[in-house]
Amino acid sequence: YIHVQMCPIVEDESSMLHFLGTAIDLTDQKINEEKFRKNDAQLQALIRSLNDIVFEVNDRLEYENVWVNDESILFTSKEEILHKRISEVIPNEFSKRMELLAQQVLDTGETINCEYPGVHSGSNVWYNAKISRIQDEDLPTKRLLITIQDVTIQKNFEKELIRAKEEAEQGAKAK
Repeated sequence: YIHVQMCPIVEDESSMLHFLGTAIDLTDQKINEEKFRKNDAQLQALIRSLNDIVFEVNDRLEYENVWVNDESILFTSKEEILHKRISEVIPNEFSKRMELLAQQVLDTGETINCEYPGVHSGSNVWYNAKISRIQDEDLPTKRLLITIQDVTIQKNFEKELIRAKEEAEQGAKAK
């Protein structure tokens, strides 16, 4: 891809002396734009396939991006989340714990998983928050990726296993 721009240089209205112009090779730029479009399309396809909520958080613990396939699973709108601190968005004491965990990941680079209860559409649910530091030397500041996954089915299954185990142990003691 070559971008050419030319303008005529005239001596007077009736005679042209020559053209003055520039030619710029845009091949690398066009290749990079195409790579970006493909990467963006892949990212959008990945987001559409997830049932999770993914947040990008900056080093001031402010939400920079929110990715979610179904916005109804958010506890508030994206607009109410973006550019606010974790403690301004999460509506309870858990926000302090989440900020401490996020700061720990920023400081150490070690990924942390944290399970916590919640309520969604009037039902008790369980979530797992996975907090990871984004490893990108091109970014001027450290950033986090926080993935929120509904683990209610797994937690209920664990509870049922524990209950069944306790019943089996009590049945064995009764014999």
